[in-house]
Amino acid sequence: MGRKLPLGRQGEERVSAAVANLKAYRSIGDKLTFGYGPTSIVQTFAHVDGLALLAISAALTEVYNESVAATVLKEILFILDLQREATPLLQSWLKIVRACAGALATTGFGVLAEDLMKKHPTETSLPSATAAEFHDSWRSRSKSRDIAKALVTLGEISRKEMESVTIVGGGDIGFLAAVAEWLFDMNIAIYESDGTPPIYPKAMSGAPIQVRFVYRDRTATSSPEKMELDLFQYTRKVIYLKDVSDVLWANKENANIENVAAGRLEWDRCLSDVFGNTYAQLKNMDNVFGKTLGYAARIFKAVATAEPGIDIETRRNWIYYTDAGSGFGFVQHLISRFPELRIFKAAMDEGAAEAVHQEARKKYGLCMTLLARSCKCAWCTPGVRDRPRTGWCAVVVVETILKAGLILSNAIVERGLTPKRSGFERLYDRQTDARAEPRETPVKSIDWVIEPERGHEILYSVDHRVRSMVDSALGLFSSHEDEIDHDSGCAFVENGICAYRMILDNLSVRNDTGITLAQIRIVPGQILWRDTPYSRIQDMYVEHADFEWINEDGRIAPEELDFERSSLLLEESTKMLSASFQITNSQGRILHVLPTYTANEVLEHHGLVTCDHRPNTFRRDRATRERIDFQIQNVHGKEVTMYRAPPGASAFAAWTVAKIPAAAPDGYDVVCNTKCMECALHTAAMLYHRSTHPLLIMRTDT
Repeated sequence: MGRKLPLGRQGEERVSAAVANLKAYRSIGDKLTFGYGPTSIVQTFAHVDGLALLAISAALTEVYNESVAATVLKEILFILDLQREATPLLQSWLKIVRACAGALATTGFGVLAEDLMKKHPTETSLPSATAAEFHDSWRSRSKSRDIAKALVTLGEISRKEMESVTIVGGGDIGFLAAVAEWLFDMNIAIYESDGTPPIYPKAMSGAPIQVRFVYRDRTATSSPEKMELDLFQYTRKVIYLKDVSDVLWANKENANIENVAAGRLEWDRCLSDVFGNTYAQLKNMDNVFGKTLGYAARIFKAVATAEPGIDIETRRNWIYYTDAGSGFGFVQHLISRFPELRIFKAAMDEGAAEAVHQEARKKYGLCMTLLARSCKCAWCTPGVRDRPRTGWCAVVVVETILKAGLILSNAIVERGLTPKRSGFERLYDRQTDARAEPRETPVKSIDWVIEPERGHEILYSVDHRVRSMVDSALGLFSSHEDEIDHDSGCAFVENGICAYRMILDNLSVRNDTGITLAQIRIVPGQILWRDTPYSRIQDMYVEHADFEWINEDGRIAPEELDFERSSLLLEESTKMLSASFQITNSQGRILHVLPTYTANEVLEHHGLVTCDHRPNTFRRDRATRERIDFQIQNVHGKEVTMYRAPPGASAFAAWTVAKIPAAAPDGYDVVCNTKCMECALHTAAMLYHRSTHPLLIMRTDT
């Protein structure tokens, strides 16, 4: 197959350079690899005749779902009718697709494909699974066999067996145009169906056109086969790609993701590319729009720093504690990630500088009201219930930008990796779906960004927040549709993109960018262990048996908590890996720390303490034992243990002991703290004055 689809010279150089630039990241102890290891199929294909197969497989996954890509490869083999002893099953093709997916994610191919697909004059939006009816404005998805036929024909031209071809289809023939130009070095031209000059390239060179692409009008009364081809001086061979979008959409079991053909977006214009006229409308209200983003940044800071007036449940469920997640850091982060927003910086800074967060919340609502008045969509117009899917709501677009900013503030994204158009539309749909449930929250309230799930007690938790954040991040960079429903998951792979919790890199609470407990790294590639790929890692529960070294009353013995040495334990099943940290102290005691559970639990208790004193200070006498700050005080008749672990894994050890019933039969109620100890004591007394459990205040400044 690879020899039948020979790449052009520049195409080979592009793919080879892409493979050479692929990276791999190691977990603690170098047991896991995230990305592409030296023995991965991608590296193997790059050194044999499989380079073309690698390129076609990776290119397909830049635009289509993995199952669509696998089906296209299977159809290519049938069309070529090569001599073979056996025909690989679709599942075998799917494994090759998954091994190659993401190899071109940091190149310009996905951006070029999206640029060419969006040139279709009438297919201007992506399909929606939530729409009530099929829309002619949705981008086509061609039949898999027709895509395969077109790719085989491009291979014939690349082998000089044919001079030229004409390909007629819907919006996704822009993908084939990108393949022809970027991989096969072909001269191409794209036309509308009315015989006008080509819309791409706009300036024709003297070189002969090898492939002509014609965008079919879905609403045309005549069939594509009856088009007046002589108007364009077409070649004798014409390939017509059948649109199956309406069939797939009607079959809800095949729902949305197999119906979507979407490429990648450049960071510096992704907002205008996705939201079009609505974003232009926001730009025209530059002062209001910019201040809205700034007021939101100020409110995020109030939540992250537990300012007075932020209710305890909001503080308990906040997860964005990096420097880029609030205040002026969030403003700078938005501008850095979305350069289009730079023109609003002055207004954003003005909003972020608001002295009192309650005032910022009020002004945020007023700005959103002004945006809603100019919007006039179904959400913003009183008395209108059903929202039209063909347009964007300006209010929800602003919320989508803020939500994307928050998600990315917790993410370290591989250099060169750009978002998918479908990812932004998915995030937008999630914001609108949240509004479908009855809520007392005003439509223009910041609560739709901070806590859209507050009306659902089960969903309103740190576990759900982190899971939703990872899920949305995967969706921004891959063709990811199904929601992540694994509470204990700490790493996931979808469509060649891997997102994993940074706690797997380093068992620590913070790094130079802030609290690491919710941070994720997003990188093209897979999860590899012993050269075997896996799609998910979850917590591995290990029973703790020996706790003779714990005090009789269940309190932690500080001299035992100098845990420093850590290693990662792994266990495999047929579909996933399970992981646990094993940490050891100087006495040889062993504890098992669950990556996801522990990180989420510490997050839940991190933002509870309200304090405006200097961080990490004791303002009373304390007992110091070696490198461990440890003391017991009486609060409302209850002994409160206060503990500061030394740098390393000891904080996680203290937390694990506090939460294991075998160690502390009644369990500890925990207040995590980066503020002064007196304010932590006050918070403990306020929160747990009715609790029968012992209290532990753990300082998370390590």
